[in-house]
Amino acid sequence: MLYGDALPEGKVRVRPLTTREEKLLLSSRAEVRDRLIHQIVSDCIIEEDRKKLPFNDYLVGDVIYLFIFIRSLTYGAEYTIFPTCRYCGKPMRMTLRLPHDLGIYRFTEGTKEPFETTLPKSGKKVGLRLLRIGDEKMIDAYAKKHRKENLPEFGFRLAKHIVSIDGEEITDPESPDVINMVESLHALDSEHIREAVIDNDCGVDMQLEYECPECGRPNEPYFEMTVDFFRSESAKVRRRRGTIG
Repeated sequence: MLYGDALPEGKVRVRPLTTREEKLLLSSRAEVRDRLIHQIVSDCIIEEDRKKLPFNDYLVGDVIYLFIFIRSLTYGAEYTIFPTCRYCGKPMRMTLRLPHDLGIYRFTEGTKEPFETTLPKSGKKVGLRLLRIGDEKMIDAYAKKHRKENLPEFGFRLAKHIVSIDGEEITDPESPDVINMVESLHALDSEHIREAVIDNDCGVDMQLEYECPECGRPNEPYFEMTVDFFRSESAKVRRRRGTIG
């Protein structure tokens, strides 16, 4: 809905992972893996469709969904995780069918940008947008440039969502004045912006719901893409038996 006419009906064709991509994912540090996922999703989009829309313009939520879909296409939909019950400490076995068993946030008819919200403390009317892959790259570059500061990307990420305040357009989210303004917001106002973004975003709900079979209490484990996510179920079993690397 936010890509204009670049992707009719929102459809894009992808291919499975190859050994080259599997090697990259398994050999990389966790903090590097997110950036690799972006590159791998871009490479796995069929070339003809890749020409329709620059990858930097893809919504972050769409790319996460695409990666989970590509994993399912490559290794099969079944994926088992073993989160620990937060109450009794026992491991729980959860077998999911990806991406079907994950909650999916979808746009509703008439979704558009920017969307507006009024901040609860300042009363200011703020125009907001969703982040694209190009924004994530800029946030990563900003964090590296200001690495001596404490969590420099935190304020900049929030600023990248803001396109206007009380009708005044924000043209340079990297401006020190804008960053200072964002970081000076009342904490309830900044939380409100983040919640407004979540309420208007698309993508995958990584929060699961599961009842512990041992104590019967409800849990909400977070779905994480660990190294095992990049292996087939049979490879995971054999690895635990020590028969493969």
